Amino acid sequence: MLARAWIVLGFASFLIGCVPVPGTSGRAALWRLHAAKLTGISGFELEAQIGVVDRGRGFTGSMTWRKSRGGDLVLVQGPLESGGFRLSGHPGRWILMTARGRRVEIRHGLRRALGRWFGIPVPLESLRFWILGLPDPRFPAEFSWTRRGRVRTLLQDRWQVRLGQYLPVGRQALPTDVILAHGPIRIHVRVDRWSIIRRHSVRP
Repeated sequence: MLARAWIVLGFASFLIGCVPVPGTSGRAALWRLHAAKLTGISGFELEAQIGVVDRGRGFTGSMTWRKSRGGDLVLVQGPLESGGFRLSGHPGRWILMTARGRRVEIRHGLRRALGRWFGIPVPLESLRFWILGLPDPRFPAEFSWTRRGRVRTLLQDRWQVRLGQYLPVGRQALPTDVILAHGPIRIHVRVDRWSIIRRHSVRP
């Protein structure tokens, strides 16, 4: 019940906050400075709670995401009526492992594949950028910004994205609350822990 409550509250905040922001020229300049800092991130690791609502169905679970130059590893446990999944690789070549041990290679159409296997077409390839507070460079974007020039709402590829509760992580400020809406689909990601990798970082 508590898990369902935070999803509902998050979506209510999304609907209230998704409005145009007047006088954004100064905020847009601040946004460009903020975005320049984010380009120094070559990878990240996060742990989060995820909630999904679609046509009256609601699921919650946990997500661990590790992104590096070598690719992404996404572990989702609990939601989507499936026990979760393991996704590894990069755009153009993904390996999906279901909770039942089924291995699927996905060259194109990751969102469609997730929709086919789990019932929810999660836009993970765009979420790689949105989770940082950046637009997906593949699509045009419409923005609104906070007073500090951080993305408040984003409209891309017919998805409405709301980002909130930015917290300092190293030299950057990253969102801990990300809400996606597309038609009847609502996806809420609440980040519990962030860790970032800079371009100049070298791992042994």
